Amino acid sequence: MYSKIPRFLAVVLVLCMSARVVVADDRTESQNEEKKQTVAQVQRPSTPPDDEPILIREITVTATRYQERAVNLPYSISSLSKEQIRDKNVTRINQALKDTVGVGIAETGNVSDISIVHMRGVNVPNGPLLNDTVGSLLDGLPITKPIPGFSTSFEAGKYPMFNVERVEVLRGPAAVLYGKDAFAGALNLITKQPKSGPVSSETAFFANQWPSYGGSVDVNSGDQVLGKPAQFNIGFGRHDLNTFRDHSRGINEQMYGNVLLNLSSRTRLTVGGSYSHYFEERPSTLTQQQLDQNRNQAATPDPGFLESHLTLARVNLEHDVSRDVKITNAFLYNNSNDSLDLNDLIVQTGRRRLGHDPSKRIINDTRLTWSSLLLGHANELQTGFWVDHTNANFLFKIRSLQTNVETIREVGDGRQTIFSPYFLNRFNVTDKMILWTGVRWDHVRMSRNQVVNFGDPGYNLTTTFDAYSPHVGLVYHFTEDSSAYVNWSRAFRPISLRAITPTELAIGAVQENLTNYEVGARLTTLDHRLYLRTAAFWIVYENQVNSTFRGFDASALNRDGQSTHRGVEAEASYEVLPKLTASLSAAYLDAFVDKLRATRGNTLFVLDGFRVHNVPRWSFNQSISYRTEAGWVGSWNGRYVGDRVGDQWNTVRLSSFFLMSLSLGYQPQGERYGVTASLLNFTDVKYNALAVRFDPFNAPTFDPGGPRTFAVSVWARF
Repeated sequence: MYSKIPRFLAVVLVLCMSARVVVADDRTESQNEEKKQTVAQVQRPSTPPDDEPILIREITVTATRYQERAVNLPYSISSLSKEQIRDKNVTRINQALKDTVGVGIAETGNVSDISIVHMRGVNVPNGPLLNDTVGSLLDGLPITKPIPGFSTSFEAGKYPMFNVERVEVLRGPAAVLYGKDAFAGALNLITKQPKSGPVSSETAFFANQWPSYGGSVDVNSGDQVLGKPAQFNIGFGRHDLNTFRDHSRGINEQMYGNVLLNLSSRTRLTVGGSYSHYFEERPSTLTQQQLDQNRNQAATPDPGFLESHLTLARVNLEHDVSRDVKITNAFLYNNSNDSLDLNDLIVQTGRRRLGHDPSKRIINDTRLTWSSLLLGHANELQTGFWVDHTNANFLFKIRSLQTNVETIREVGDGRQTIFSPYFLNRFNVTDKMILWTGVRWDHVRMSRNQVVNFGDPGYNLTTTFDAYSPHVGLVYHFTEDSSAYVNWSRAFRPISLRAITPTELAIGAVQENLTNYEVGARLTTLDHRLYLRTAAFWIVYENQVNSTFRGFDASALNRDGQSTHRGVEAEASYEVLPKLTASLSAAYLDAFVDKLRATRGNTLFVLDGFRVHNVPRWSFNQSISYRTEAGWVGSWNGRYVGDRVGDQWNTVRLSSFFLMSLSLGYQPQGERYGVTASLLNFTDVKYNALAVRFDPFNAPTFDPGGPRTFAVSVWARF
């Protein structure tokens, strides 16, 4: 594999050096200036027509941390606006992302339960407590729980959508900008910020028949506060959530606010934060027989619960040093407190135990992130550094059903500190060619103090290591709105182990690695009526730590796994007639295990050649929408997910399913209100028990969602 890397870099360097020679020797100063103006025209999007499809001229901030047209980038990127999310009539971000190409959502089908986002099949082949291969970002700063193997990953499905303005999805590693938090991709939640203009407010309401219902209110101050050049926005939202399954309800509520102070014509200070509260019942394990008898059942009447409190506070200071140079400093305080009570009963199928004794877990972690970056030369050069520190505490106790005695099984705390300088450079090789280069160095120090360790003596473990994340990308423009690209990048992910044996204690923490090769193209033609995007990728995921034989515990003895993920993605959006748009996306993904061996006792297990579980080979999404002059909007959506294996042993096969949804809305042009009614999943599907249970030896699978759900949403601006 490594032999391919120097050849790839050599070709890029030759192109770069050749271009620099041409620029230096064959161009006059006036020609250079003309070239800059031409490239600037490529970089700046012109204003699209009012009726232009939303996918055209897409602008993103996730890939570069500043506004940049997607057509200029060597990445595969999608985005969803708050209007698109609202029109889907869903209450959680993971639901809104289900029809995004290249994105997989694994969940158990309760209110949210375990909800894991993975991209391109990079789905860690072990227990879900280690599955954090996709970074969850809030305005470009990480909110993922940072110590894998110690605390659960942040679940995007639990973050409320009340404060979300837009969601950007970057497929493939973006470790140059975000380090380990973007191992296989990044999910960036861009929040609502104070806006210029008059005082305004917006309110929204949602409901479905289970019933789930709730609403939100957002207020924006305008251009002045008490006569000063400042702006603020505040908001509150709450959803009472229920599903079609018995004993499965939840609450999701949030308060948020931001203040923007214009300290001078060049300096802006933003201070903001949010508090989110999440509660859900946790149903018991089900067998397939139980589910077939009553598909609505989820648990006993006393199923246990999960409660989360998330507090975020952010300070952002921007200063324009000159016309072409800007400095940004951002600080984020992130505190999460989770309490998990499980009252599950033991469920036995043959010789296999699927449930566990009643237990309680309490996790508290605090993460402090400071990010400083400098943008120079009209955003062509970016350099900066991150300082990231986390404290986490963990308590796990269990009560025996036989003796009714409660025992503390695990008590500990962990710390992680990362210092990360990086740079990202955009070089305009020619009028039509852009070269992106970047590298990041992460110095990681991880420590774990285990006081109680499942009846064994406790331990103290400290590990320090360095990791490098390089990236090279080349973009060629055919026209202003069409381009092709190629990129190569590497990323790392540290694994902090629960050292149970002396051998594991000696090894300490290890790091997994991912290498991504990708080519793609974007095309806009027919007077901006047709948009096409394609990408082909080859991913090698190395040094995988496997926890199959230890449930939630990653074993350092099983740390040399490797899998390959290769596939093709395609998206198309075509304005067939004025106001009538058809969209289609498709993905083929072949994800398989190259090497995965582990020893349990004296038995050697070999999983070479097995398919990566929970990853369908084929998936399709189709939609048709039409808007009348009077403001009526109708749409049809279809989603196909192909068959896949449901466990790491490839012994369970989950059948494919096809879901359709219809919606009808009324949004008068120029008016400040709208209403949308939807019939979701009106084609029924057969559920599999693996999709509705939590089994520590199998990560949860795709759950199609509640059948035949009627939902309605109403919004208004004042």
